[in-house]
Amino acid sequence: MVPRVTRNYGSRAGNGCGLGIPDGRAAAVTGGRPAWVDAAVRQNHGKFFRFTDQGVPTKIPVFWDPTFLAKKKALIAALGAHFTNNATVTIVVVSFANATSEDWNVPHTADLIPQWLRLGYTSALMVDAGAQLIGATLDAFPNQYATLAEGGDGNTLDPDKTYVARTAIAAARLMYPID
Repeated sequence: MVPRVTRNYGSRAGNGCGLGIPDGRAAAVTGGRPAWVDAAVRQNHGKFFRFTDQGVPTKIPVFWDPTFLAKKKALIAALGAHFTNNATVTIVVVSFANATSEDWNVPHTADLIPQWLRLGYTSALMVDAGAQLIGATLDAFPNQYATLAEGGDGNTLDPDKTYVARTAIAAARLMYPID
């Protein structure tokens, strides 16, 4: 499967184009991540998180998996090489904690917390994954603004419900100060 490109013409913000490797519920609609991505994660002994999203059995690589991060960063770099000098591309979206869409989503109901912990979830791993993908996006798109959907992971996985988003953004701001 090839990552999908979507366009939204005529919005108030202007034309938009998105390209990504779908996960979660989006995967059920679009055919899923490329099989080679999951195969690479498995080959490198990566771990997958399993849950049901609106009745759909869903499996995603853990957000901090080094192989999955490498594939995402390679995609971001390729997109940046192609689009950073395109004056019509003014904003790019960073996503890293997105189990079911490009919006922030870390499933964190009480029944799922033990699975996250067995898989090695820590706030530090999530913050590092976020900082890596934010940094990769800013490096690949130096001529654009970057935006990130942020949200909470509940109060059980992290020190507070917005800790990961807030800390990942702060880490990126230290690496890439705002002029």
